[in-house]
Amino acid sequence: MAQASDITEIPPTPLFGGLQQDDWSELVARAVRMELGANEPVFLQGQEADAFFAVLRGSVQVRTATPGGESALAQLSAGAVLGETSLLLGGTHSASVYTVEPSTLLRFRNDGLKEAIESGNRGAIRILYNIAHTLAVRLRAADAHIAELAKGAPVGSVVGSDLERLRNIFFTQWV
Repeated sequence: MAQASDITEIPPTPLFGGLQQDDWSELVARAVRMELGANEPVFLQGQEADAFFAVLRGSVQVRTATPGGESALAQLSAGAVLGETSLLLGGTHSASVYTVEPSTLLRFRNDGLKEAIESGNRGAIRILYNIAHTLAVRLRAADAHIAELAKGAPVGSVVGSDLERLRNIFFTQWV
């Protein structure tokens, strides 16, 4: 792994949207460039979530453990951001990510970005805002999906009890 030095290769991604040219120097100085071959782990489910990643080149597959092994959840390419909720939640990774082909990623340690945020770094604050925006969009989509599933589901049914659990997760955690 080597320090990141050239921002010109960073593909457009919502994570970096709105950043000004002069915001990059401190952010790039805090990032570590990773060059990985095909089928190498970026991070594993259950490992400490102490960083998030931006895919510069190549593609990765998100997998989760199942009783029968691992199940693929998504395949992501250049511009994708991985592990961004770790900045807010810490804990452990909820899925594993493996490269599909030789790939280049930037790794941003959570403590380094939090330090930049606390010192008032405009770029770090913008990244935090972009992460919050992305998560809010995902939450709104999940809310709409729950509402669609709830249409016509009898209260007390298996579907109804699953929906009730989701409602509790999405709508009572803020209280």
